[in-house]
Amino acid sequence: MVILVLSAFLISLIGCTKQDTDPLETGNQPDEMKLKSLVVGEGTVNLEGYMRWYVYAKAEHKLIVDPELMFTLCEAELTFYDKQNFALHTRETIPMDPPVLYREMTAKGKITPGGALKFSWPETWMELNWATGELEPTPYADLVTQVGAHTGYELSGPGVNKGTVNYNGFFDGTSFYAACHVNAFQLVPGPAGTPYEVLVTGPIIFSMSTELQVVD
Repeated sequence: MVILVLSAFLISLIGCTKQDTDPLETGNQPDEMKLKSLVVGEGTVNLEGYMRWYVYAKAEHKLIVDPELMFTLCEAELTFYDKQNFALHTRETIPMDPPVLYREMTAKGKITPGGALKFSWPETWMELNWATGELEPTPYADLVTQVGAHTGYELSGPGVNKGTVNYNGFFDGTSFYAACHVNAFQLVPGPAGTPYEVLVTGPIIFSMSTELQVVD
């Protein structure tokens, strides 16, 4: 129930939503010419950083979930099988006091010689069961079902693929960035609470990003 827990974390930070610009305009994508000169790594690389969530109401021009405030801390290993295939193994921690290990998963993807990459949220992953205190397989059929159950959002568009979402991004040897951007409509108020209990009229942009840096 990451959205429920992170919603509580977001409330503790700001207590309300905010008016702002479209999060897709933040300019995280790399310069295409720079990517052409990069060399894809070999072996396993250790990374750390953040997983972030964006929710933007297009008709209202309103940032529902601010990615600077809605996040988990992330440790990861990026393993290259060859020049085209990789696996990203991540462990996410909710920055509470004390920190709480929340989720662990492995996604497999493709990368070009220039560093442009793509992968999908995996079919299965482990999340914290708050009742047992252990990481367990998620009880939902897939990611799209889980997001809908927490928020009331129905995800759609080219970024949605058989119950999961597609990520696109880059790895330049130092920074790893990947994000999914999909469309959504809110069918019902979300049971996860603030800010999802206020029904959004019109189209929504739902986005998640992985932002990591290489560590020694």
